Amino acid sequence: MNLFDLHCDTVYECATKHKDLKENDLHLDLNRGIAATDKWVQTFAFWIADDLTEEEQYCSYQRQLSCFHTFSEQYSELAPYHGEAEHSKCRYLLSVEGGSAIGGDLDRIRAFREDGIRMLTLTWNGENRIGGGTQSTQGLTSFGREVIRELEAQQIVVDVSHLNRKTFFDVCRTAEKPFIATHSNAFRICSHPRNLDDDQIKELAACDGLIGLNLFCDFLSSENDCKTEDFIRHIEYFLSCGAEYNLAIGTDFDGAKMPKWIKGIESLEMLFQNVVKYFGAQISRQIFFENAARFFSA
Repeated sequence: MNLFDLHCDTVYECATKHKDLKENDLHLDLNRGIAATDKWVQTFAFWIADDLTEEEQYCSYQRQLSCFHTFSEQYSELAPYHGEAEHSKCRYLLSVEGGSAIGGDLDRIRAFREDGIRMLTLTWNGENRIGGGTQSTQGLTSFGREVIRELEAQQIVVDVSHLNRKTFFDVCRTAEKPFIATHSNAFRICSHPRNLDDDQIKELAACDGLIGLNLFCDFLSSENDCKTEDFIRHIEYFLSCGAEYNLAIGTDFDGAKMPKWIKGIESLEMLFQNVVKYFGAQISRQIFFENAARFFSA
């Protein structure tokens, strides 16, 4: 199985709980990831909490970046993704989950690019200077429009996961480049505000963006005991909306409660085989690797 994962919070967990990325008891580590995959590209998100001051939020970003740099210097298995992946390596992308780390300073976006950041989630669940998340009614602000223009200028991909509907469609009217939802599912299948409704799915497909399927139980099913079939239903629905070339994986490892049938990255081969059974090998390869690889190689 080849895997291109658009989202995990593992670095935040390592930084705050003093865990080692090489081997740990989290959902993901290098040893298990390399053993479970043929080719592996992993996006490591630096999560920024809503309940910190802006200065604390930027410091949180810096701590996580420093933690990741320590791992990348220590472990030769870690290498940045520049369009190629190979066995026995974890090729990585870096993202910021929470534009509040920008504060009011557009120069930080340029610094993010120098730090190797490739994606930025505009908000988490609350609101910030950019706009509003799912727990807010705020739309995209004038500063938020400046942020999008600067992100695009720096070739940092805009991530619309966590946005409320108003901010999402404000982004659609502002963005000039494809944007993505790194870890969101289909609202029609599970009516959680973090999931994407039909109009949002169509916008992401129309802009040639990506949608990363999330393994968080609450986004898969309204039932307490979500099943593999729930994941399949989300794929089936996205495909019916014309998103065959937009679907990807955004596990949310180490940032969300996983279903009982997902112990960690080592469980994804089983999930992949289930997807193959329902949709065939070609579509399964597209979802688990090829669509995201094409997007980030363009």
